[in-house]
Parts: sequence; C-alpha cells; structure tokens
Amino acid sequence: MPLFSWFQRIFRSKTTVSAVVLSSLTLILIIGFQNCGKAGFDSAGDTQLQSINPADGVPFAFEAAADMITYNSCNSPSSQGKTFNYMIGAYDSKTTAGAVVGSTSYSPKGGVRIRQEFINYAAQVLKPDYPNPEVTAEQVQRLLAESSLNSKVLPQVSVRSIYKSLRLNNVFSKTSTPSLGIDVLPLLGNLANSTWSSLLVSKSFPKKSKIEYTDYFPEASSTQSRIEGAFYFNTNEQTAEDYRNAFNRVGNLDAQIVLGFSYENEGVLISPETSQNDIMTAAYGRGYRLSFANPSVAAIPSTWAGHPNNVVTKVEEYDLVENKQITDSVWDCGLRFNIVRQEDAHFDWNTVVLAVDKAIQMDSNIAPESKAAQKEAKILSMANYYGRVDGQNIAGFCPKMNYLTLMSVPPQNEIFGVGAYAGKTYAQILEMVRRHLPESDWEVNLVDRCVVPKKFSCYPETEPSGQSLEDYETYYGKYKVSNRINKACFHQFNNSYTSKANKRDDSGNLPTEWCNEFVTVCTKR
Repeated sequence: MPLFSWFQRIFRSKTTVSAVVLSSLTLILIIGFQNCGKAGFDSAGDTQLQSINPADGVPFAFEAAADMITYNSCNSPSSQGKTFNYMIGAYDSKTTAGAVVGSTSYSPKGGVRIRQEFINYAAQVLKPDYPNPEVTAEQVQRLLAESSLNSKVLPQVSVRSIYKSLRLNNVFSKTSTPSLGIDVLPLLGNLANSTWSSLLVSKSFPKKSKIEYTDYFPEASSTQSRIEGAFYFNTNEQTAEDYRNAFNRVGNLDAQIVLGFSYENEGVLISPETSQNDIMTAAYGRGYRLSFANPSVAAIPSTWAGHPNNVVTKVEEYDLVENKQITDSVWDCGLRFNIVRQEDAHFDWNTVVLAVDKAIQMDSNIAPESKAAQKEAKILSMANYYGRVDGQNIAGFCPKMNYLTLMSVPPQNEIFGVGAYAGKTYAQILEMVRRHLPESDWEVNLVDRCVVPKKFSCYPETEPSGQSLEDYETYYGKYKVSNRINKACFHQFNNSYTSKANKRDDSGNLPTEWCNEFVTVCTKR
C-alpha cells in the first residue's frame, strides 16, 4: 500500500494596484468631492476610498460535505476495473426532517457551499455598483474570480493518512506516485466559474444566517454536476485488508477519505497554513474515517471470528481545518448487502436436479449400482447449501424483489426506520441505493439485503479438484460461498490459500467455502 507525500506548497501572488495610480486617484476624488457631503459622500466615506483591492485579503470561500459513502469488498480477478471499492457522493442538500433554512434545527447534509467568512468579508468590502442601490450577486461572483486564493479552485477527493510525523500530504496510491484521476479525483470544475458560482452565491448572498449547500449544478456536464468520486484500489485480498486496517488505525496509519480542494491540474490540498516547511496538519475540507468489522460483530449471520473485517460499521466526519470530529454529523451504516454470485442468486430447482443427474450418469468412476445413492446424496447436499424448502421450485440466495413489495414501507427497524430511510418506501430507498449500485451493474434485493453483480463475479472462478464434491462444489462446478452458512471460509491472499482466515474451525475442520463479500451503504442523517 504505497503512500506518497507532496511537500511542495503553492504560493500565489495577490492582485495589487499601483500605489502611484491609487494616490492620484485618491487625490482627484478628495478634490472633486470635498463639498459633496450632502450627496452621500461624507468624511467617513472618504476614509473608505483607500488603495486596497477587495480581492486582496479575501478569505477562502468554499466548503464541501458528503452524505453517502459505499464500500464494496469485491476484489476478485474478474471484478478488476469493473467495480469500485470506495465511493463517496453528495446528493441531499436538505435535512431528512426538511427543516427550514435559518432555523435552529436546520443542519444541511451534503454538497458545496460558500463559507460564512467569505460572505461576511464580501458584505464588508463591496460597495454597490451605480446605479444599483445594493451589492449584487454578480459583484460577489467577480470577487471570487478576481481572488487569487479562490480562482481556479475545485473540489477533490482522495484517501490520505497520518504516517509517522506527517499528515494530509500522504496519499494512498496504486503506484509510487499518486495520479490525478486515479488516486486524486478532481470533482465539478472551477468553482469561481459562473457554471457553479451563480448557484453557490445565490444561496449565500445577501448575507444569510444559515448557508445552504448545492448538491446539483444543472448547467454543468453530467460528469461535473455533482460531488461524486469512486476508487478502484483492491487488486487482491491482501491490499483490501491493508486498506481496511489503515482505516481501523492499525499501526501508524490513520486512513480517511478526504473531500478537500485544490487548484486546477494539481493534487496538493489547499491549506490555511502558510509555512513552506509545514507538514500540512490542516486543510480546507472534511475527512471521513471508516471503521471496519467482522460481519458477526455487525450482526450479519456469521459466527466465525476468522471472517474478513469487510463491512463498515461506522463513519466519523472531521473538520480538517480544526482537526476535530463534527459531533452533530451522524451516519448510519446498517444497510449491508451480501454479495451473491449470479449462479447462486435465483433459479429453477429442477436445473440442479438435472445437472446432478447428468454428472452422476456420465461419471464412469461411479459404479452403476451406486449412482442412485450418489445422486440422492448430492441433491441433498445442494438442498442444504441453498437452504431449499421442500415443495419450492425456485431456489437461490437472492431472488428478485416483488414489484408490490417496492411500493410498501419496510419495517421501521434499526436499518430502515432511522435517518435518511425513515418513512420511505422500498422503491424510494432503492432509488437512493442506485446512486452507487446502478441497475446496469447490480441486482438489488432490499428485503433479503443481497446484491448480485451482473458483469463480473466477486468470487474466484477456480474449481475444486481432488476433494469430495459434497463438501466443496456447487452443482455447476465452482467452490461454494458461505452465504447463510456460519462456518470457516477461505480468505484468499495473493492467489494463495495461506492466510489467517484459513484456520480450522472449532470442530477442527478446514474451510470448504469462500468467505462472503459485502457492500455497505452509509448515509448521513
């Protein structure tokens, strides 16, 4: 898991105006208007006509926040490049309760907005452009564009970590050098451009007590209209676990997903620090620290302590300027999906019976008088594996959701009765999940809490050899996946079967099935 430190800081010259020109201008103004106090230019007004460009000294203008993070533990060979591992986005600028902007209960969730400090500054230094009686939004937009600190700023997302004495300079990357578009993801565009600034300013100026986030920019292209980024880091199980351990603060790593800001075509975060020799202990933006756990700890059917820690149990949100947790930002990570192989998802039970019968009849190593018994034993093994109930013709671990079920409201429990899902129908919740698990790539069953990838498999395609098929093999010839069976499982590291997960279970038995992979969807309340 390579880390790379960017120490080079960016210093930008501020726009200044010639002192000679300004002095002459001031003199002309004093002479020309010394007797015009009655017209609105009194002595107090004269003192404000100083040689200062309002764009100089302007504070940093932007902040951003996410409201949805999804972790997908897929890392099989066939999934490489076809599915993400970490995805973050901002889709809901309003609170779940729909509180009124400006009220004490209003706590916006995600998107981009103008910082209050910038609006305060703009209200202080800007004067109305004649003949306008008030400062206009266009003036505020010009102030953004003319500010060297805020022009050409765009959001970015990356995974960064405290490493030894360093902090936000460290970027997790697939190679020794972080790459824009792979390890550091630029989002939206130049926020001082009217495509984005017009909406941002309209929700912050004239000066407001509570500034709204903007979660969608309709004038931008589809790829630049939202805060959304995905990482494709898991090349194997070892790398996947290394990342999870870093998020869990194992050793001297402290990983977090960082939603910050940079200048165009740059990867370094914009920081309030000014020292060229600093270690970037602060940056404008937010950090999201994930906690991973064994599914049994997360109340998913698994009682084996050796299972990978591949579900998210908690998200903590941090203010990176103050380096402190935002305690009123609450995240729910209860919606976790078991990833089911396509062949195991849903099928007619008769296909299993026919496949077993064909395999037994064609196996010359089985004596003719034993074939009936072998067939019965294999079918029973498959029935136990798929949890088939007698009399049911449809089997599998992840059936398709019924349309009528989509129209109903799920039980208001600790998963569906809290936060962003409370009171919503299955269809409304599915629409939210589809932000990160599109229909083109995934089947989703909210009732059974399972998903089926359509274009790849999350499990190795290897087939068992030399073992008893009753123990290892599915009816179509591949290794079984644990799914709803609570026992030891394979946890593949670097194309070998040697890992901590492949220990014997309490009964002394070696694993015969692959460990489950999961998708965890976390949403902000």
